[in-house]
Amino acid sequence: MARMNLNNTSICEVDLHKIDFDPQVKQIINSANPMAICRNSKSDFNPLNIEFLLIAFPIVGYFKGDQFLLCSGLFSFNTIAQILNGNEIKIQVTTFNEKPKPKSVRTLFLIYLVCQMVNHIFISDSSHIGTFLNSWFSKDDNAKSIQASKEWQTLFPNLTTKEVLARHLGIRKGNL
Repeated sequence: MARMNLNNTSICEVDLHKIDFDPQVKQIINSANPMAICRNSKSDFNPLNIEFLLIAFPIVGYFKGDQFLLCSGLFSFNTIAQILNGNEIKIQVTTFNEKPKPKSVRTLFLIYLVCQMVNHIFISDSSHIGTFLNSWFSKDDNAKSIQASKEWQTLFPNLTTKEVLARHLGIRKGNL
């Protein structure tokens, strides 16, 4: 698995309108938009707490020229963009000092998304969860499910089957 290290990061400010998505992030979003699993379409988050939000749920990425490419922190980014409604602002982000490898970005973003969904339960309908997971992960050849894939097992080695995942989530296996 690709490695990342916080020793190779720094905190800096970036204009919100100069944030875009890394190509790996775009690919995952285009396969099944994770914003659809959010409970509220409009944030009622207090703008005075943006710094707290960014400490608790940082936006992580790297610079390509003057553009900041997001690798993690999609929900924080979306919340801030909604509450500021086009207003110019600089926000603090965690920046990789070097562009990460695409596999590292994919792994980071998938861990971010799936931990949000699996551990923090945005949705509890097995068919919705299955739709997202099956869009984001590929089933290996000869594997019964995505939970048996190498990529899934690298991220969640204890969630080895649909049954185990359903039990972990406290839902029926259904269309998972």
